[in-house]
Amino acid sequence: MTTAVAVTGVFHVTSDGPADLEAHLDDVMNELLAIESEQADSAGMGIDLSQGIVEIELTAYAENFDDAVAYASSTIRTAIHAAGGYTHGWRLAKTAERSELVIQPASCELIDA
Repeated sequence: MTTAVAVTGVFHVTSDGPADLEAHLDDVMNELLAIESEQADSAGMGIDLSQGIVEIELTAYAENFDDAVAYASSTIRTAIHAAGGYTHGWRLAKTAERSELVIQPASCELIDA
């Protein structure tokens, strides 16, 4: 049985200017897409450059809610680091809300036609 958890991290970011921030966030998104796997997919990003607010979304799959949230958090943080960012005071996994979708393997039966 697999649990799917959609995680959205909301971050306040600073940079030397909107162009620098936009380029960095493009790099973060590219890193997210590069590390998508069977355990994490559906990466997305929303940006308000005027406020320095970034939302990063990711769906993670694991045996239970806590493991899925931890994996999503780790994946997002890894992408930020790979793009040259840092995550001082990281706490995404500690503030996640609990809402689960449990995915069970489908069963099927072959019949003679």
